[in-house]
Amino acid sequence: MTFTFQDKEISVAEYFNKHYGMSVKHTKQPLFLIKIGENNFYLPPEFCLVDGVTEDIRKSAGMRDALKATRIDPDEKVKRIQKMCKELFT
Repeated sequence: MTFTFQDKEISVAEYFNKHYGMSVKHTKQPLFLIKIGENNFYLPPEFCLVDGVTEDIRKSAGMRDALKATRIDPDEKVKRIQKMCKELFT
């Protein structure tokens, strides 16, 4: 995607590279459209993080353990859902 910036046509990838020194790795990814008033801003998802969680926190041992505990493989998830339904309806 391109847009006009300082009277020049520039791609979102070029803009982020020039102004922030960040290289877009996935040039075919859809962009997040952020509307502020009448202005539209486009952000590559690869640069977006959950607000309030720094890189240090995300890489910490405690966070890794917490994520590991919350990630369930699909078969286990189905078993848990079936168990819950059985408990609810019997």
